Amino acid sequence: VNFNIILTMNQKSDDKEKNIDNIKQSSDNEKRTDDSVQDTGKKSDNNKSENRKRDPDNKKQSSDSNGKGTKEDTILKITDLKKSFGKLDVLKNVNLTLKKGESVVILGRSGTGKSVILECIIGLLEPDSGDIEVFGKEFLDLHEADKNKLRIKIGFLFQSGALYDSMTVRENLEFPVVRQPDYKKEDLTKKVEEQLKNVGLENAIDKVPSELSGGMKKRIGLARTLMLDPEIILYDEPTTGLDPFTSNEISELI
Repeated sequence: VNFNIILTMNQKSDDKEKNIDNIKQSSDNEKRTDDSVQDTGKKSDNNKSENRKRDPDNKKQSSDSNGKGTKEDTILKITDLKKSFGKLDVLKNVNLTLKKGESVVILGRSGTGKSVILECIIGLLEPDSGDIEVFGKEFLDLHEADKNKLRIKIGFLFQSGALYDSMTVRENLEFPVVRQPDYKKEDLTKKVEEQLKNVGLENAIDKVPSELSGGMKKRIGLARTLMLDPEIILYDEPTTGLDPFTSNEISELI
């Protein structure tokens, strides 16, 4: 299966000058359309909805400057995204395009807003301004029910794995499926076992998270991400805090 992937990775200080193939990096040093967007860092939360209203000409300009292929190939597009926390500007005019079958890495040092970008994509955080287009739809303008329909197509692997401590591995994998409106109470054992086999943890099906190592939690989190057969997968620093051997295992799974 060809997934569409966005990864975030920590960048060490001595790696800043390396040229890394197939990486699209959003940073302050990129050429952006700063002059066409006003800084909204000092605006209140009550004005966020108004801040997201974009000038169509500016939107077209940003699209043309990205040069990322035809509109039909684009399944995710971020345009001039801004996000601030108080007086701290975390994201400033971030632009990113993901096409079908493409893998993109967002590379940066800790605290530069990599996770914030991913959380804005799925709606865990609301940006101050900018546009997020998913499968041709303006995500930020959708009603919550419509957002949830799109979220089903997007898998998210959190940094910590984000497993439910009170549930077994089996229950963690079943959880996103049984909460869907079209769930018909069918037996999910076969699907759970299949996803666990994909990550090499079939024997952990009845364990609880406290019995799992850090690497096992990451792999279980990946298996749960795949339960809904997502078309886009977002990995938030999937190898952070793991030993080199386990990191290689996770990278191979991805």
